[in-house]
Amino acid sequence: MAIKYTWKIKEINIAPELEVDGIDMINVVRSVVYEYTGQKGSGDSKKTFTYPNISYLPTPDNDNFISLHDLKESDVREWLKSIEPIDSMKEIIIKNIEEQEKPTHVPTALPWDK
Repeated sequence: MAIKYTWKIKEINIAPELEVDGIDMINVVRSVVYEYTGQKGSGDSKKTFTYPNISYLPTPDNDNFISLHDLKESDVREWLKSIEPIDSMKEIIIKNIEEQEKPTHVPTALPWDK
């Protein structure tokens, strides 16, 4: 079964005022706290792993600036997709889900603590 990936934007952090190329910008998004989650299966066999992260955004220019008032979640997801190492994040998620499916590191009691 394939892994389904989802984004969850947890928080955005802004610069209340920022001067860029002599232009004053207001409420500029500077970083995004998010989770990228992979899920495989459903019910009792469902396996998930969440990759939490914070992404620092490049300074916008006048041509690509979106005001906070006009910002949509889909805009933020597109920003993240353009700058985050999604293939590496998926690789980490896949390895963690595989570990859940077939554990190779299972805690056990210490033999001398009997």
